[in-house]
Amino acid sequence: MRLGWHALGIGVGARPEIIRAVAVGAERHGFATLWPGEHVVMLDAQTSRHPYSADGRIAVPADADCFDPLLAPTYASASERPPAGRAHDRGRAVRPDPAHLPALAEAGVTQYVVVAVPPDDPDDVPGWVAELAARWECAGSAAGC
Repeated sequence: MRLGWHALGIGVGARPEIIRAVAVGAERHGFATLWPGEHVVMLDAQTSRHPYSADGRIAVPADADCFDPLLAPTYASASERPPAGRAHDRGRAVRPDPAHLPALAEAGVTQYVVVAVPPDDPDDVPGWVAELAARWECAGSAAGC
């Protein structure tokens, strides 16, 4: 199963140097794709329950910086393989947990997108990406995740 990465260009990750560092680190650790967020408009007050979180609130605050989803990938050009798509809610979500991968693979899922927001210091991104990749057992995978 290949792993993608979502949350490019959101919050602290909405800075060109963070996007570049994430792209380079993700590529180095075998992530197959990068996906920018598409929530370019956020509500100040949310009255309906967000279906993809335990507390019913979206994880992105209304005042978070968000790049246009078509602009964010351009900052990933420091990597050899630029991002491959845009993220969309598909009506179902699985909380990020490596333990879910075998069941998903058995169900025919060929790519899983991990949602993760990077640290705000570009110098901290390489170590953070390495830890995340190790957690998802993709570090050192020549074929990618």
